[in-house]
Amino acid sequence: MSDLTNSLGPFLVNDFGDRYLYQVNRNAFNTIGSDSLYKSFYGEKFFTEYQFNIIIGTDSGIFPKFIAKSGVPTGSRYLFIELPEVLDTLMLDGQLENLPPEISITTLDGWAEQATKHQFSEYVFLD
Repeated sequence: MSDLTNSLGPFLVNDFGDRYLYQVNRNAFNTIGSDSLYKSFYGEKFFTEYQFNIIIGTDSGIFPKFIAKSGVPTGSRYLFIELPEVLDTLMLDGQLENLPPEISITTLDGWAEQATKHQFSEYVFLD
């Protein structure tokens, strides 16, 4: 792995099988698994049809995988904004492979371009 991975430390695995970077998530997933945490905190609000969701942070790549596993609702898009060093580490480790095209991850500098690719302006008209 690269120096970026070393600067963020290794990926850890909790008792629930979540693979995460301690520097990013600390102990957030030690007492409850990510699936349970997301379901209890967000409920169904991220699974409405024809919604454009902009989310800051990927939780070490766990959150986009949760959405993909749960199923992307018809017409919805998810744009994650992540720190460049975290995004590089996730990409180097293959954590973001096989995500559906409705889910994208970019940095703060690239969010507007990615939002345009996801046809953000059409969602503004949908409310």
